Amino acid sequence: MEKKENASKLISSLVALSLATTLGVPTIALADATGNGGGDATIARQGADEGTAAPQEQTGSAVAKIGAEGYETLQAAVDAAKDGDTIALVNDITLDSQIVIQKSISLDLNGKTIKRDGGYILDIYGNVRISNGTITLTSAPKTTAAVWVNNTASLEIEKDATVNAPSNSYAIAYDGSCTAANVTLKGSLKGGNGIAVLGTIVESKNTLHVDGAKIEADDHAIYQAGSASTDFSINNSTIIGGSTGIEVRAGKLAVSNCDIEGNGTELKVGPNGNGATTDGAAIAIAQHTTKQAISVEINGGSVSGKYAIYESNPQQNSAEDVGKISLEVNSGNLNGKIYSEDLTGFISGGTFSSEPDASYIADGYEAVKSGANWVVQVPYTPAPAPTTETTTTTNPDGTTTTTVTDKKTGESTSTTEGANGTIVVEKTDASGNTTTDITVPEEAVDAAAGAPVEVPGAIEVAEGQEISISAPAGTVVAVPISESNAGNVAVIVHADGTETVIPMSLVEGGKAIVKLDGNETVKIVDNAKDFSDVPAEHWAAEDIDFASSHEIFKGIGNGNTYEPETALTRNMMMTVLARTDGADTSDSDPWYAKGQQWAVDNGVSNGLWGEDSITREQLVTMLFNYANKSGMDTSARADVSGMENADAVSDWALEAVQWAVAEGILKGVDNTDLAPQGLATRAQAAAFMQRYVKTALL
Repeated sequence: MEKKENASKLISSLVALSLATTLGVPTIALADATGNGGGDATIARQGADEGTAAPQEQTGSAVAKIGAEGYETLQAAVDAAKDGDTIALVNDITLDSQIVIQKSISLDLNGKTIKRDGGYILDIYGNVRISNGTITLTSAPKTTAAVWVNNTASLEIEKDATVNAPSNSYAIAYDGSCTAANVTLKGSLKGGNGIAVLGTIVESKNTLHVDGAKIEADDHAIYQAGSASTDFSINNSTIIGGSTGIEVRAGKLAVSNCDIEGNGTELKVGPNGNGATTDGAAIAIAQHTTKQAISVEINGGSVSGKYAIYESNPQQNSAEDVGKISLEVNSGNLNGKIYSEDLTGFISGGTFSSEPDASYIADGYEAVKSGANWVVQVPYTPAPAPTTETTTTTNPDGTTTTTVTDKKTGESTSTTEGANGTIVVEKTDASGNTTTDITVPEEAVDAAAGAPVEVPGAIEVAEGQEISISAPAGTVVAVPISESNAGNVAVIVHADGTETVIPMSLVEGGKAIVKLDGNETVKIVDNAKDFSDVPAEHWAAEDIDFASSHEIFKGIGNGNTYEPETALTRNMMMTVLARTDGADTSDSDPWYAKGQQWAVDNGVSNGLWGEDSITREQLVTMLFNYANKSGMDTSARADVSGMENADAVSDWALEAVQWAVAEGILKGVDNTDLAPQGLATRAQAAAFMQRYVKTALL
């Protein structure tokens, strides 16, 4: 992994160095090795050894250990190490060539020093943790770094470790090859420059975490190049630059509770395709010719320099390009001038040694003189007026509705309590979406004495609107609805979003009348079926609409026909009653098996002669049995003696026929002929079922 530079790259770098000196910008501003100005130069890898590495330490005794095993050279220890090992120094080391690390290891300096004169020291490709000692690059013939991070390497410098670099070099540098390299600095960097993030890979995702660290640099403490965008997280640290503290040319910088100094005595700014451009600022922002986005956020701490913050456009990029730059100063002590060539409204807090330009202050904030300083804060305003409005409305049914509206958000909550204690709460958001919650107490159920519990008419539920109803199991409620169609039905909305039709429900006369099994979420939907053989003028069209939309009856064959005049079989009737009771009759083999079993289990039928057509008296007898099973009051009896064919009613069916006539379920053919022995058609059965449901609910 030795680094080599060809002659043309070296010449380009030397020429750029000469130009940088002429322009008066920092000597770190070297030309891009490619000569195209497309990114910051990979600064010289001076000191990389060609050919076989020279001896690194004096041999003859161990200088490093892995566990109890000693090694005469550090490179030998690195070569022998396995991922996860810790290499501990035994003696101070002076190197003649760099150490290449391609593994995940810990380097415990053990209070010792690794030193090299004239070239970089560590070349890291793996994951390396350094602790408890010092790494020192004493000199270099041109700009380089003591420690290089490459590709996707990870480096962690612990609090008890220090890296020193000479005046023309960096302590740590990201190589131009870095795509997702990570450095975590908790220790100290000292010397010429601190950290440089270099390279020409625009899509890089490098990170730098500085936490509780200290950087004391003669020149730039931290420098972010123009191409390899990095996420910086700098917390609770001291960052001191002899010229500039931090310069950002691309990427994201978040600073929290840090002391940052740029101690250059004179501000210098010069356009340059590569390298640092600004001296004399604590934090410098200067978009590169690569025109990458920049984000800087300052929270707390102290930022000090001739210019605490200096944002400029040395490359004269377009307004669209500098529009990618954002700056937020939220808090902290800023000692020095604040200047931005391109940005406004970026200060929302902090204490300043000089009054910030009014254009820099965010909307809703102001700069107030406080002793020798200026404080940016939210202006004092009186306590806000109430944001809610309460209104009370008397409804036609005598109830009152109290509505509380949030005037800021537009949301409202309306509460109505009925005379029977039923409470309705409607919440409407700013977009007009309404949720309805109804609570029915037991007292209201008792007071209804078997009739539906009336929900206050202050609400009108629309089709598709969900309503949550809390009520004792078995309660029948009557909820006002805005409109109803023949195919409208009530459905239960389950927690998983699925829906089930409620067979024992009515949607008519401006109300949805529903029998509940307890706390349910209910919705009114259009579930109408269209049968090609049931014209609108058919005498049982409405009954068939009811029975099919409530999914008590289903179509024949492919479901497109109803066959209203087809005789009903006993199996069909058993299945119809099972569905009415909420039983699952799907996936039955044969199709009637589940319905037949339900009828036998519940005493509705003996389950025999299932394929036989059912007579009218047999049908009402099954209904009578089902009503008794459901707990319905079946005591009503009608005198049917005057009706035609009354004497044809079987003795075993007489009581059921009398009950069905009394409840209006059985009306006779042409309202006169009981026709007890006549075969019931599918149309007649639909009519019987609609009348039964109404009788049971009302």
